[in-house]
Amino acid sequence: MNGMPASVKGDHRFMVKKILLVLLSWLVLSGYGNQNLKADESRTAQSNQTAIEDVCAYFPKELVAKAVGKPIVKVELALGATKGCAYYTEFRNDYFNAPGGKRPGGRSIQIVLENQNVQKYKADKQKTGNTILTDPGIKMEHMIIKRAGGTIWQVALVLGPEKYIRIHQIQDAIDGPTLVKLGAKLAEKIQGQKSS
Repeated sequence: MNGMPASVKGDHRFMVKKILLVLLSWLVLSGYGNQNLKADESRTAQSNQTAIEDVCAYFPKELVAKAVGKPIVKVELALGATKGCAYYTEFRNDYFNAPGGKRPGGRSIQIVLENQNVQKYKADKQKTGNTILTDPGIKMEHMIIKRAGGTIWQVALVLGPEKYIRIHQIQDAIDGPTLVKLGAKLAEKIQGQKSS
């Protein structure tokens, strides 16, 4: 290019700029940037779902307390669940009468990560007379399990075909509508939305 006249050099630079501008416009209009954005959103959702392995850390007691409108007085691993957390709205060392004396416990909300087939879980609940409902306030795939008598007793947030979060209450810690409200707040957290 050193031996080229100045007018040719200027035309060449103009053509290179024009080609780059056309190429950049084509990439933007073809949705190339949107594909990357969608991939990033998908990776974020997957990492949010993977991070739930430690339920007590992923769903802090402040989030649960705010969602149910009651203070959480104690948090511990849920009894009988390897990946679950018990959020107590009431706890005493002598709560339960048991053979041989009193046992600690109280009213609690259980949030458990289950690695089971979701369709089998749903079918099992229906076989025992439960009704499966949904609520538009829960912004992810879910099931609300209602007993034959009409009481909502469990909410399940579906993370995949073999994974879900089971939410239920023990000893009337909260009522059914509050359980659904808690499910909605936990779904917001899982989806990466800001809880308000």
